Amino acid sequence: MPFIKTDALRAIDGWDPYNVTEDADLGLRLARRGWRAEVIDSTTWEEPPVRFKQWSGQRSRWIKGFMVTWLVHMRSPRALFRELGFYRAAAINVMLLDGFVAFLLQPFFWLALLSWLAFGASPWSSLLEPSMATLAVWAFAIGQCVLIVAAFIALKQRFGWARALGVPGLWLYWQFATLPAYQALREMFGNHAFWNKTEHGLSKAARLRQMAALQGR
Repeated sequence: MPFIKTDALRAIDGWDPYNVTEDADLGLRLARRGWRAEVIDSTTWEEPPVRFKQWSGQRSRWIKGFMVTWLVHMRSPRALFRELGFYRAAAINVMLLDGFVAFLLQPFFWLALLSWLAFGASPWSSLLEPSMATLAVWAFAIGQCVLIVAAFIALKQRFGWARALGVPGLWLYWQFATLPAYQALREMFGNHAFWNKTEHGLSKAARLRQMAALQGR
């Protein structure tokens, strides 16, 4: 949950009411005006989704928000790069595009890898030079490995080995995220402002906290 000074919020004309990932839009609007957002050094204990349908809806909303944020702010690339500077604007493009393009391309990555293992060539070898196709596959695979290592280091430093050992499960998380990514893409063509709400209070820990709060403890 972002906390923003009222005068700053008014200066950037608020946020895009049609963007379902308002924090991404707000952060970029602030940056374009020369401000910055910082992370409070604390731990967020909010409840993560505990059911696939709940998680898929939340993930599709976030991915769709990244799509909308990128499309809106890249309507004038020249203005974006002028206001942010080349390196910051390039970093924003990498972050936002990776937030949805990587998930959309995963089926093609696996198809290319399986085809290469079985036949020694990708299905679109006639469109790409073999070296380029191989480079793309390796870049995708190495990118996921780098993210897993980074998450492992961060989690180990914050919570220790016990939780860090579960980090490789991120790989399955990314594979399943392909489904909500295509749901988000479908909604972009007709229902881009639909807010897929996340149901909370489903986990045992959340229910215990609710009961404690109602009992005044």
